Amino acid sequence: MMQWRESLSALKQELAPVRAKRQREAAEAEEKLGRDRRELKRLADSLGIAGLLSDINNSLLDGRGETDSFVSWEPDEDAGDDEDALDLLDEDDEDQYDAIAHSLSWEESGDRGIEVEMVLAEDGASILVNGVEVRPEREALERALLEAVRDELEL
Repeated sequence: MMQWRESLSALKQELAPVRAKRQREAAEAEEKLGRDRRELKRLADSLGIAGLLSDINNSLLDGRGETDSFVSWEPDEDAGDDEDALDLLDEDDEDQYDAIAHSLSWEESGDRGIEVEMVLAEDGASILVNGVEVRPEREALERALLEAVRDELEL
């Protein structure tokens, strides 16, 4: 019995530095994730995605559309128990990455919509307009949004 307790004590001492290292690594990973998320938000704000979708709504749809946005790591107070906000992200992927999604939806001979997703990937931010990857630059985003409108309206 004494040998058993001594073995446990020795193992505990052996585990201490391993646990400390794991805790440091977890804290560093959490800190990096926070920085990456702040950078993703900064990029979304600098590109003015919500404003661009609002411009499309006001200019082309006479304000008939509805805009929505979702940040995957922030609680959505409006969603309550329903999960409509999660619909902005593909259901299979919602737990696999952090993302900011903006959408514009409207009714015009059927349901129409444009979705802009900014995804936090290992190699940086990725921007998708209706599933098509776009360079993270305002001009490229504007062109992609115009093309998305044309596609949605079947022009």
